[in-house]
Amino acid sequence: MPEEDRGSLARPFRNVPLGESTTFREIMSSLTQDYRQEQAEKLFRHAVEKGIIDGRSGRYSVPIPSMHDWLVLNYASK
Repeated sequence: MPEEDRGSLARPFRNVPLGESTTFREIMSSLTQDYRQEQAEKLFRHAVEKGIIDGRSGRYSVPIPSMHDWLVLNYASK
């Protein structure tokens, strides 16, 4: 995944505590600041397919704590 995509994907999780989740709407709201709707949805689907984001009960999280930390610490401010 390109670095720009990692930054866009990290931003919706920067204020989500480790082990917590957020909504599809919040994620898409953030992604559409960087991409057109279709591109944002494609990035979201790709992240889910690759296991970077996990969806449960209509909410989404970064399922691996170390991946959450790495993603947010390295890319959320870019």
